[in-house]
Amino acid sequence: MRTKMAEPFVIEGDLWLLGQEGGFADNAFTLKTRDWVSPLESLLSAISNAHPGWISLDGLVAEYFQIEREEYTGNWHIGQVRITIEQIEGDDGS
Repeated sequence: MRTKMAEPFVIEGDLWLLGQEGGFADNAFTLKTRDWVSPLESLLSAISNAHPGWISLDGLVAEYFQIEREEYTGNWHIGQVRITIEQIEGDDGS
């Protein structure tokens, strides 16, 4: 069983969201949007960059700040930020 961290994780700096394969590959930092994924969706995930049931946090951040990808690199430059991540109680009581 994991121990819930009492203090939020806070980091400040110049945020760059680096594009994978020029912005075409999926990002690694994602949020789960649903638990069940069908066998067909699992196959799609295995042979492509699509990940049904997950949403890219990078894309959400870029959309919120209305940032466009750089043309040749696929990177997003958000700028100076403060990021706070706080663990909240989940459905399993952790």
